[in-house]
Amino acid sequence: MTFAKAQLLKVAGAAVSVWLLQSAAVHASEPVFRSLDGSVALRGGFGFKNITANELVYSGGQRLSQLIWTSKYMRVLSAELKVDLDSGWVFRANGGVGFGGNGHMEDYDWISPYATGTGNDDWSHQSIHPDTRLDRFFEAGVEVGRELAGNASGSVDLTGGFKYTNVKWTTWGGSYLYSSGGFRNTSGTIASTTRGITFEQRLPVVFAGLNGESVYGDWTFSSKLRGGFTVGAGDIDNHWLRNLRFEDKYRIAPVLEVEASAAYRFSNRISAFASAGFEKIFRAYGDITQTNTSTGSSQTYAGAAGGDYQSIGVSFGLKGQF
Repeated sequence: MTFAKAQLLKVAGAAVSVWLLQSAAVHASEPVFRSLDGSVALRGGFGFKNITANELVYSGGQRLSQLIWTSKYMRVLSAELKVDLDSGWVFRANGGVGFGGNGHMEDYDWISPYATGTGNDDWSHQSIHPDTRLDRFFEAGVEVGRELAGNASGSVDLTGGFKYTNVKWTTWGGSYLYSSGGFRNTSGTIASTTRGITFEQRLPVVFAGLNGESVYGDWTFSSKLRGGFTVGAGDIDNHWLRNLRFEDKYRIAPVLEVEASAAYRFSNRISAFASAGFEKIFRAYGDITQTNTSTGSSQTYAGAAGGDYQSIGVSFGLKGQF
């Protein structure tokens, strides 16, 4: 190898070494993992809800029947995802699953000539079902909001979205007091192993509202107010002992929901929260389709259905920002 060639290789090797050192220095200044800026928040909670649903039947404008379904201290697992988007937009998705609780159902009929249907206490037939089991409860919703005002101390955003609630109960056993040839003259019990009635409500809701948030040191206080209406709501009611199924299709009904929560921040990423909420789906009216499940024959009664729903609950949990 000539002296000139050896010198050339030495210079090239030095240049490569310098390039590698510079490249390593540049890459060492860049983190391997880039964390997000807190724009994504995930909240998980456990709580309790009391829920009530009314199911009504009308005949000629008079109340003919009312079934009152309740679950108290239903346990609920919930989760919420919040993503702060560009230009002040916010996306939220949330859901909850309920189970257990103390279920109860009371069934009243106003049958002439023993009742007029105009008062709450002049019923002709009553059955009470303390063993009313919650078969299913879940709710889920999505919404998109736009910040109207905001700074380091808090924000207010206008939001709109969709929510769906599904709740289902079944009665087992119970007692009854009927009017048969006389006013409330027939009483008895139903065996605890006997399935009586299964009732399922399906409640899709479109809503708009306001979300507010205020920050005081490590504390954050939030609230939301929503108003909306049901779209395509209805229920299914199976009377197993009579081989009858009733399917109700409701017209539009107003909806109101409020919630307030407080969160304490333990670190930049983790907070603990407590919240309380109330939801009311007001009385809706619609049509009933009655089907004999033995023969398959059916008949529709226009304007004979009525129904509503209400919930009140509390929740506790953790919130993480990423």
